[in-house]
Parts: sequence; C-alpha cells; structure tokens
Amino acid sequence: MFKKDRKLLQAYIELFVFLVIGFFIIFFREQLINDIKYFVGAMMIFEGLFEGVVEITSHKKEFWKQSRTYLALIDLIFGINLLFIPTLDYAVICVIWASWSIVKESYEIKHTVTEIKTIVAKIVGGLESAVIIAFSIVLIMEPGVHHAMTHLYLFIIEIIFIPFVYIIDEFMYLLREKKKAKKGNVEKEVE
Repeated sequence: MFKKDRKLLQAYIELFVFLVIGFFIIFFREQLINDIKYFVGAMMIFEGLFEGVVEITSHKKEFWKQSRTYLALIDLIFGINLLFIPTLDYAVICVIWASWSIVKESYEIKHTVTEIKTIVAKIVGGLESAVIIAFSIVLIMEPGVHHAMTHLYLFIIEIIFIPFVYIIDEFMYLLREKKKAKKGNVEKEVE
C-alpha cells in the first residue's frame, strides 16, 4: 500500500510543480520563445534533475539499472550544452528540442502501455504522446518561431494535464480494487 501512496504523492507533487511552471511559461511565453536556448536548456536540466531524483529515491541501490536514469542523464547533458554553447542557430535549437521531445514521448508511450492501469488513462496518455511526436516532427522539418510556439503550447498543456491523468488513473484503479474486494466479500457471505 505504501508504494501506491508514494506514487500518488509523487503525482501530487508533480502536479503542483508543473502547474507553477506551466503558469510561469504562460505569462512569459514571448520572452521564453525569443530566448529559446535558455528556456529549453533550463527545461532539460530541470527535467533531468527531477527525473534523476525520482529514480534515485524510488530505486535506491538499483537506480542505475533504470532507463529513466539514463534519460535524466541525457537531459542534463543536452541542457548543459544548450546553456553553455555560445552561438547556436534558432533552427538547431528547435531541432534539438523536437528530437528530445520525440525521445521523451517515446518513453512515455512505453510507460503508458506498461505502467498505467486503466484503459482511459492509457488512451489519453498515448494520444498526448502521439500528438507531441507528430508536432515534434513538424518542428524538425520546419524549425521556426511559429512551430516553436506551437510546441511550447503543447508543452504547457502536457505539464499541466498529464499529472491529472496519473492521479485519475490511481483513483480509478483503487475504486476498481475496492469494488472487487466488496464483490468478493459479498460472494463469501452468500456461500
């Protein structure tokens, strides 16, 4: 039971942190899109640190065996490079951002299929990842401010919306388990 509570607590923490970040991005989107190098670099570093801490605290001694640990390391490396390489073309930054999104969303699809318990959450999570991958491909093919802004809006929707999916998934799963337990108790009473 503690592991389920821990996952739910993690989802609540993610929801709060991502809501704050999402609203920050909404209010400063014009500035962020103009300084995309710093935004994407900082976002990758934050994501890498966040995922790394989650993996280390979740798996303690075996965190190095988890694929999310390596994704967190890739996030950190790309983020640091984006922040500290002095001159990068806007199009190159867009391609890096889109490529990173494709890798992350591919992992999210795998996670959705293997970890999510309810069919509704699987469908929502899978569709969200598929849409972001499609827009990432567009951003690679035509890197520019317009597609970068679209990608930014999708990112805002993702970080605000997806923690809700995990919370709803946990609640639906717990309700289903309660119903099964109740049904099992009723069948035992009938016998």
